[in-house]
Amino acid sequence: MNQKYPVCAENLFGELVTAKSLLGLTDSQVASKIVQGVYDEFKIPICRLVLQVLEGEPFLCSLTSVHSDELASDDLKILSARIGAAEKDFD
Repeated sequence: MNQKYPVCAENLFGELVTAKSLLGLTDSQVASKIVQGVYDEFKIPICRLVLQVLEGEPFLCSLTSVHSDELASDDLKILSARIGAAEKDFD
């Protein structure tokens, strides 16, 4: 391997879906539970999940980074609201 490209060597039986995770939140209904689980377990604040959906159940295939130029203004609003809510917990 040249260590430049991720390789997935699993069988693909379902639809591949990507979901952006912003502090455990996503706009994808099918991915919301697994996005929150990944955030709770690994504490990765911003990432993209690649999922395989089989019979309505998502299965994690990989995690990738999200570059700053890929964040939309709506994403920044979600992050600001989530961080603001966390700050209120400390007051």
